[in-house]
Amino acid sequence: MQRTGIRNRTTHGRRVSAREAVEGMTCASCPYQVEAALKKVDGVMHIEVSLADKRAVVTFDDARVDAAALTKATTVAGFPSNLQPDAITPAANQ
Repeated sequence: MQRTGIRNRTTHGRRVSAREAVEGMTCASCPYQVEAALKKVDGVMHIEVSLADKRAVVTFDDARVDAAALTKATTVAGFPSNLQPDAITPAANQ
């Protein structure tokens, strides 16, 4: 399983995680492109992208960003994504 990950920024609201199904990832560089797109979203604190599972798990500060901004960021980068059912949950300590 190929995964990428980042950690950044401090939190001011509730820390939550969202699981997104990401379409269009076909090669080893795709997860890095998805990660780069999500890094640009203010409030994102941690990203894990799996090429094998075709999904991203994003931890973010819900006072600074909402899940719609995450799906927009990946879609603009050429990787449409959708929140998975029951996708937003309180984040475990990262």
